[in-house]
Amino acid sequence: MTRQYAYSICDMMDRIGPASVQEEFRKAGLIYIGSYFCDLYFLSVPEKVWEAVLEEISGQNKNAVLVVPVPSQRNLDAVKEKVRHLLKSWPELIAELVVNDPAFLLSSGEWGGGRDVWCGRLFSKEIRDPRYPHFRQNDRISGHISEDGTLLGTKVAGYEKEMYSDGRGSVSAAVHVPLSYISMGRHCEIGSIRRTVTEKFRLWDGCSRPCRENWNVYRNGGVTFLKFGRAVYALQKHGEDAGSADRVIYDGIADLVREDI
Repeated sequence: MTRQYAYSICDMMDRIGPASVQEEFRKAGLIYIGSYFCDLYFLSVPEKVWEAVLEEISGQNKNAVLVVPVPSQRNLDAVKEKVRHLLKSWPELIAELVVNDPAFLLSSGEWGGGRDVWCGRLFSKEIRDPRYPHFRQNDRISGHISEDGTLLGTKVAGYEKEMYSDGRGSVSAAVHVPLSYISMGRHCEIGSIRRTVTEKFRLWDGCSRPCRENWNVYRNGGVTFLKFGRAVYALQKHGEDAGSADRVIYDGIADLVREDI
């Protein structure tokens, strides 16, 4: 198949304006929206921001891919309701779904509206630290997808992996560049910046999305790491050779923090 190009504004949707002038954004046919790592971010994005993002995508004749984070038990129903609302409001524009845990994959037939469903980058739990000599992330998720393209009995269109991955499965593969996801946590210290000491690190509080303006960059073992929201990324050392991937997803966060990395 012809390689597809996508641009992700996940976890930075407020920056759709600056993102849309980037070269990687302009050449992408698919724009990834939503969040990979934070259900609080996903739920706290104002409706006017969702509308502005989707209208921008529509105006540029692109399609959207909705990425659904792994929700906490407390936020499970709210995340499902938000997904249903977005799919109902933008039925033609949102072309595909990305889910990041088995439970959402199994239930996707109930609310996905027949859209293609991809296994997101959080499905793979392997060691991802690029400081290991000759490191390549294992591509185990592809080995669990059956030859008929099903995982846990559910049809999937493809799966996502990081640049440091090797391997090839029976369905389409998408690779993330130029930032590789390394790790994540439920607590977000950046999310507590404006809170008093007694109100910091509460998993049940809402989110004012301070990660839009605040992030940490540090270097260790010859690798540049980025802490953005709940996630830790590594700047890939191997360029942007996506190998045999059917789809390349460029992470817009790299453009946002370009001067720091």
